[in-house]
Amino acid sequence: MPPTLNPGGENEGAGGTDTASPAPPPAASGDFPQRARLTALDLSAMIDETRDRVVQVTVLYGVPDQMALDRAHPVRLVIASASLAEAEASFADFEGRGSRSVLNLANRTEARLAAPAWLETQEVGRPQRWVSAAGNVGWTWWVTPKAAGTALLAVQLDHYAPGSDEPIPVKTFEARVPVRMSPWRALEDAIG
Repeated sequence: MPPTLNPGGENEGAGGTDTASPAPPPAASGDFPQRARLTALDLSAMIDETRDRVVQVTVLYGVPDQMALDRAHPVRLVIASASLAEAEASFADFEGRGSRSVLNLANRTEARLAAPAWLETQEVGRPQRWVSAAGNVGWTWWVTPKAAGTALLAVQLDHYAPGSDEPIPVKTFEARVPVRMSPWRALEDAIG
């Protein structure tokens, strides 16, 4: 006589009473056939995740030691993700002082210069750039003082998390730079 399940949860049959065998477990979600069924959306998400990974880079920031009135001066920020020597070489002709930081950045990065209103600023290129191992990335702003004094030049460096359009502040590079009036300019202003 074949075994039957009694209401108490035990099998009855010719060989006596046994506990029932558990049902086989469902197929694991990590099985190869399950992984092989990636959708285009899954692939797109994987590509975005890879592209937006965080990498360790060296950031070089340079400002002039001082600025002359009505003359354009460069402010530079370079992210050395490929070649630090190449990034340093880009500062070889730079007249001024610099700083260096090692940071972790996502690939999509943005840099913005904040300066007093009495400085005219002109950015070269777009504020958002892609950081990759293929090459260094840099920003240059041309700053022209229209008054004498001390200018606080601050470059805010932000990056974007994968899938987000909200900037995440990473670091602010700041420097106080004196703006000097040449003696000839002071004489011209005094004479009127």
